[in-house]
Order: sequence, then structure tokens, then C-alpha cells
Amino acid sequence: MSLKQSTDLRSAGDAEAVADYLDENRDILKYKKYVYKLVDSLNKLSAHERQIERDKTMTDDEKREAMNRLREVRKRLTAKVSEINKALGR
Repeated sequence: MSLKQSTDLRSAGDAEAVADYLDENRDILKYKKYVYKLVDSLNKLSAHERQIERDKTMTDDEKREAMNRLREVRKRLTAKVSEINKALGR
């Protein structure tokens, strides 16, 4: 069951089904806020990478340096993902 399905259950007024869903997915749901923030950050990072690639005023070396910095940011942002997978038994 997805997070959207939990919203659908709430909308339908099925309190018991919502409670069951929350019990079954407690481990996953505690990471929900982190995952949404991560996705948002990664989307912004990708947009910035595209902006650098299209920039006509930057030299190749400047672009390479900027992209290397963004790769480091991406590594730091995604470092916790493997920990979360282990915690969830994946």
C-alpha cells in the first residue's frame, strides 16, 4: 500500500484500515519527511546541474569544478539512503 492509499483510506473514513496501514508501515512512514525533502533537494540539484551545463559564460574547467562540487553535495544528501534501506531490511 502506498502513502497515497493511506490518504484515500482517510478520505473514505475507514479508521480501522488506516490504523492497520499505519501499524504495518510504521518503519517506512518514519522516513517519509526525510525522503520528501531528499527528493526535493535532488530535483533542485539536478536543475542546477542542467543550468551549469547550458551556461555559455563558464569555461570547461569552471563547469567541471562546479559539477564536482554538486557531486559531493549529492553524495552527502544520499549518504543516509543505504542506512535507511538496512533499517527497513532491504
